[in-house]
Amino acid sequence: MSDDTHSPYDTHKAPSQAHWSSATRNNDATEALRIVNLAGPIIYAARTRDGLIKIGVSAHMDTRLRQIGVTNDDILGFMPGDRAAELAIHRRLRAHRHHGREWYYPTPEVLAVVNEMRTAMGLEPIAA
Repeated sequence: MSDDTHSPYDTHKAPSQAHWSSATRNNDATEALRIVNLAGPIIYAARTRDGLIKIGVSAHMDTRLRQIGVTNDDILGFMPGDRAAELAIHRRLRAHRHHGREWYYPTPEVLAVVNEMRTAMGLEPIAA
């Protein structure tokens, strides 16, 4: 990755994918979000009802998901990261924006970022 798209994995500890998977498999959204919230700020990717991909950062995912109208099932991936790392991703994906700064068409380039998150979580990549 170039300097402006550095990975924040070196300085943060990701939530355990096993804990996340177990909590979501058991439909325990409260527990899944508690696990994510313990990690501090994370960068997340979520698929919206209209098929777009929202990439943002939050330290309080439960609140943020309600604000943008998505559920745990809509989360495609996440990784530890702060506002600077989020902005680097937005710069990288500038050409693929649908509207605003955080809403993207599901292009191969956007899905590559999502799949970086998924790979770090131990999940299979998703296809376009």
